[in-house]
Amino acid sequence: MSYKHGLNDNQITDGVATYTWNFDSFNRLADVVLPGASASFLYDPMERLARTTVNGTPMNCCTTVNDWSRNMMPMAS
Repeated sequence: MSYKHGLNDNQITDGVATYTWNFDSFNRLADVVLPGASASFLYDPMERLARTTVNGTPMNCCTTVNDWSRNMMPMAS
C-alpha cells in the first residue's frame, strides 16, 4: 500500500481509499470522512468537545476526538 499524509500529518489515502479531514479556524478537527464512516465535532466556548456525531447519529458528549479516531479508523492489514 502507498500511504500519503496531509499537512496536519493525517492519513489522506492508503492507495485504495481516500480520507478527508477538515479543521476549523482554531485547527480543531471539525469533521472527517473515512470509507464507510463520517463524523463531525462541535466545541464549546472553552474549546472542549461538546458534541460528536457519527454517521448522522449523536454520540456520548464525553467521547473525545482521540477516542473516536481510535475506534473508527480502519486497521492496517
